[in-house]
Amino acid sequence: MRKLSLFRIHWCAAILAPAIFGQSYNVMTVAGTTRLKPGNPATSTPLRLPYGVAQDAAGVVYIADQFDNRILRVAVDGSIQMVAGTGQAGFSGDNGPALAAGFNEPRAIRLDPKGAALYVVDYNNNRVRKIDLAKGTVTTVAGNGDFHSTGDHGPATQAGMAPDDVAVGADGSVYVAEFLNNVIRKVSPIDGTITTITGNGIAGYGGDGGPAGSGLVNGPTGISVDSQNVIYFADYFNNVVRRINQTSGIIDTFAGTGELDIADGSPAKTAPLPLPVATAVESNGNILVLMALNFLQRVTASDGLIHTIAGGSNIGFGGDGGPAAFAALAFPQYVAAAANGDILLADSGNYRVRRIRSNIINTIAGTAINDNIPATSAFLNQPSSVVGTANGNFLIADTNDNRIRMVTNGSITNFAGTGVSGSTSGRLSAPTGVSRDQQGNVYVADWGNDRIVRYVPGGAPAVVAGGSGTGFSGDHGPATQAKLNGPTAVVVDAANNLYIADSLNCRVRMVDSNAIITTLAGNGQCYFSGDNGPAAQAGVVPLAVALDNGGNLLIADSTNRIRSVNLTTKIITTIAGVGTQGYTGDGGLATLAQLSNPTGISVDAAGSIYIADNGNEVVRTMRGGKIFTIAGTTDVAFDFDSGPALAVSMDPIDVFADIDGAIYITDFFNDRIRKLTAAIPATLTISSGDGQTGFPGNKLRIAAKVIDSGGNPIAGLPVSFSTATGAARLSSSSVLTDVTGIAATQVVLGNSPGPVTITASTSGLPSVTFTLTIKQPAVAGPQVTSIVGAGLSVPPVQALSPGGIVSVFGNTFGAGPAYQQVGSADLVNGQVPTAFKGICVDLSGVRAPILGASDTQVNILVPALQGASVAVTVISGCGTANQVSSGPVNAPVQSVAPEFFYFATNADGHNPVAAADALTGSYIGSPSLYPGQGFAPAHSSQYVTIYATGFGATNPNVTPGQFPQQQASVPGPVRVLLNGAQLPDSNVLYAGVTPGSPGLYQLNILLPDNTPNGDLQIIIEIGGVQSPPGAYITVLN
Repeated sequence: MRKLSLFRIHWCAAILAPAIFGQSYNVMTVAGTTRLKPGNPATSTPLRLPYGVAQDAAGVVYIADQFDNRILRVAVDGSIQMVAGTGQAGFSGDNGPALAAGFNEPRAIRLDPKGAALYVVDYNNNRVRKIDLAKGTVTTVAGNGDFHSTGDHGPATQAGMAPDDVAVGADGSVYVAEFLNNVIRKVSPIDGTITTITGNGIAGYGGDGGPAGSGLVNGPTGISVDSQNVIYFADYFNNVVRRINQTSGIIDTFAGTGELDIADGSPAKTAPLPLPVATAVESNGNILVLMALNFLQRVTASDGLIHTIAGGSNIGFGGDGGPAAFAALAFPQYVAAAANGDILLADSGNYRVRRIRSNIINTIAGTAINDNIPATSAFLNQPSSVVGTANGNFLIADTNDNRIRMVTNGSITNFAGTGVSGSTSGRLSAPTGVSRDQQGNVYVADWGNDRIVRYVPGGAPAVVAGGSGTGFSGDHGPATQAKLNGPTAVVVDAANNLYIADSLNCRVRMVDSNAIITTLAGNGQCYFSGDNGPAAQAGVVPLAVALDNGGNLLIADSTNRIRSVNLTTKIITTIAGVGTQGYTGDGGLATLAQLSNPTGISVDAAGSIYIADNGNEVVRTMRGGKIFTIAGTTDVAFDFDSGPALAVSMDPIDVFADIDGAIYITDFFNDRIRKLTAAIPATLTISSGDGQTGFPGNKLRIAAKVIDSGGNPIAGLPVSFSTATGAARLSSSSVLTDVTGIAATQVVLGNSPGPVTITASTSGLPSVTFTLTIKQPAVAGPQVTSIVGAGLSVPPVQALSPGGIVSVFGNTFGAGPAYQQVGSADLVNGQVPTAFKGICVDLSGVRAPILGASDTQVNILVPALQGASVAVTVISGCGTANQVSSGPVNAPVQSVAPEFFYFATNADGHNPVAAADALTGSYIGSPSLYPGQGFAPAHSSQYVTIYATGFGATNPNVTPGQFPQQQASVPGPVRVLLNGAQLPDSNVLYAGVTPGSPGLYQLNILLPDNTPNGDLQIIIEIGGVQSPPGAYITVLN
């Protein structure tokens, strides 16, 4: 059997790694859809929390979406694109592609005066970073990750800081406002050193009229710089805007009196400014001031008077298409002034970016979160919890949308909250938990308001715990007078007792039926302690709670454990997790397993426990004290909306087992609610291996597949194999099906020639039979029939090039019928051997390194050769007295013979290239190519790696047979043709060896913004030699 390539072999091994699963499930999305799709209109793209905004001279708008951890771009045509960030919170990627970099709540952004670079306050990473917009790369310009203000007069990148805003002067100086540290700092454009220019770290208000270095500030933010390098900033808690004249070095108050009021038409210095959050300098010298209380005002340079130009005291959304002065805003966070007179507003509470042009306001990015539509078409915003109501209906805590949503008969509506954060007028603030009691009352953990709210059918909502401020107090008193701190979950028992995960207090609180609150578990210390003792004296970090069927309260403890509190004895124990973060233990005792930040827990009617093992991106179940994985995958996988649950990637933050047997999963990062239903085995079939022949001692793989009635694979089902007739033994007689429904074993052929029959069976289904044949060994010398490039293109590549992989086909090579690959034990001095399984390959006197061999195929690495052709000879029994050689077959030699590897080869030569996303490693191709294996088409602006061979010599040189230790590029001119058009040189990022893989080369490219859809032909040309024309890459934008 021909082997496609080393790459394909390695890929299969990684994807089909064995695991232990419980009951098999299928998954489907029942609410939510993808929010951000590059190329879609920005006004139909929901934003998570827009913060920073900027607009360049061409009218392109940049947005820092704080809670999406991305920087976005709105093109002139209104389409949205990604500029930086992966969406996952973190810090990574400096000096590399911005799209592959990790950000952690990016907030303020600012373009440099030339519009060539975008400066970003990477808030939770305590850094200011710079994106080169032409190169698409990111670097850190200030901050070392520590939030303390340190490092003055040294390199800015080694300084500690807590940046809140950034500005860039005409000379390239970078100014940083540190809200928490009460300083304004400056990074020199000459040598990158950092200095403090005002504030001493102590909150205060003083120094006006004197040196800025002696000034006191209180919550500086909203910094901007005019063309004369005069600095303006919002002194938030002092309710003023301050100004620093860098020529004189003097600080003074530019606007505001310190009062919490608003004025219109007054001199700016005598007008109160309530909680200013941002400033901006217009091209005519006017200063814009944005207040947290929904007012945008302008101080005109000509007369110094202040006027309201947008917003007012009404919090909400309205006014698009009309005068900005009549528009409603909701907690705007940022303002930017463009050179053409446009004003950009981050209307954060409305999840929109709005633009004021000629005094008319309109939304340019973000949209409403619509209801009364199919739930699978609705946008969610990082939902945190789900609870079933009955008949397949459910409620969702749509956390960052500040609402509770209800899905009934597949349609979504609003149940509670307005979409704007708040504590009055029916508002919620980041609700993270939702639950129901037996009477149908709904309870909401209103995280941002530190309270529990109850919704009675037909009645008004009521606070039943907390709401008295943030903190810990109130035990043994009325629950509504108690203080909570970040409640994440709530559950109600049959006696109407409430149990609350008071997460930031590191306690579980209980509200009894008389509305009296006490602490059930936790001593306030946020670490693990106290097992097998009183729960109230134990250390817990509760994220979720659930009731089991035996009178116990279960706690998802972020110390990587599931804890249980006996509600009679009040004793706490651990029932799952050893405490160390990891992913082990499936199929064994839950108490010996590793978990990773469990965030959700639920119990079904049969007593099975379900765990949202969030850090491992899986859902696990406990039955009979043992633990199994039932959904999610730790491998790279495509985010399918339906299919086998174990093949779908997800970010499970909560789980709920409904009374009808369905399991709901809250998929936080993917903005979805998933539903698991049990997969019932329906058919056992032969997958592969039937009809094979081999010689005594050969190992033949056979595989059976189990599917349900819908054709979906069943995972975790035991399949038994047995030898019915003939001489053979099995490597495994009982095998669990993998995520593709496949159970495979190896048949080791015995010494008696003739037929062999193997039976595969599983409970409740008809068995299947494999028929194999043992052949009589024959003694003959090797024969070579063809020599082609290992990509197996049609027509084949027939030239040999140094360092490339070549397949030599023939028969009687003597390595056995099964292709065997060189392993680590076969290496000679750390290099690929020139003799393997008794075979050598001679190329006009030069022995070739061998990657693998069978009776009919040898894959070799082409050594350095002389001349325009070589004679290829295969030697069996190499180095022994009985060695025998094939007749020589001539093959041409070239310096390069480029050829792509493929995921599949077709008779017409039209083949999908072996390609992967260069940033995530996910496989590129039609999802139907290998269903369930994580394939997805490429898209515009994607970084892509394509694997190949035959690129020839590199710099630095890599001797064929060596394992490359680093990247080494081909020296010759490289051209890439995509769909018949040459890619710009800047889009061809790398062509050279793949570190760690002898003979494997790779091509790294950036697909252009306008790449069309389809199976696009791709050709690489090196030194004037082109790869075969049948290669293609699938693109779907």
